[in-house]
Amino acid sequence: MARDDMLVILYKILRYLDQCSKAGKSPRYEDMCYKSQLFNIQESRWTQVMEEAVRNGLVAGISSVQTKDGPLITIQPDARITLAGAEYLDQNASMKKIPGLLGPAFEILLEAIIKTI
Repeated sequence: MARDDMLVILYKILRYLDQCSKAGKSPRYEDMCYKSQLFNIQESRWTQVMEEAVRNGLVAGISSVQTKDGPLITIQPDARITLAGAEYLDQNASMKKIPGLLGPAFEILLEAIIKTI
């Protein structure tokens, strides 16, 4: 899987929100946007994954609004992973493979980002 693979992007989003929740911190747009340390991918690809996460009930406090220029993703300070998102992260076979693909560097980066909030 590549860094811009839909499942990899979704994994990173869900892990970020889960770790924010566990740390009692509010997620920040700049930490999880398409040009952040976690991603650095095309905005259209990131938007597509965020819309899927919202549509499938994997996240709450995040919305997608259609504008004349295309979809606009908004992330509220109370954005969080839902129970469905946590179960998907924990039980989906593809999600279980991604930590091995990303290696420990992702967890180290994620921990550092959470500490700065």
